[in-house]
Amino acid sequence: MAILDIGEDLYYPAPPLILAYREYQNVNADKRLQNMVTKKFLKKLKIWLNEDKEFNSVRKFKKVIDSDEGYDVIHKILKILVIKGNTNWYDLDLQEKLVKKYILYKLQKYI
Repeated sequence: MAILDIGEDLYYPAPPLILAYREYQNVNADKRLQNMVTKKFLKKLKIWLNEDKEFNSVRKFKKVIDSDEGYDVIHKILKILVIKGNTNWYDLDLQEKLVKKYILYKLQKYI
């Protein structure tokens, strides 16, 4: 605490008023993160289409998934899941079972 001597009276100035402003980065808007997550689930979907019996009904999408269009399809599905599921892109890895079921549901819906 600072004390100022201005003659006969002592003056105690008020502490400075510092307002803290925090701005958090919106990680969901990070295109690199979305790209990484989409590529990861695209790779997993290719494995699921080959090995998982649950995906027998959507095997006809294998050609689309293996092409360049597969990335766009998975990205749109994951984007819908993030928006409607009120979740984050970085949480999708932890919710792998849910993502797997949702991808299967969306692909079956388009049959």
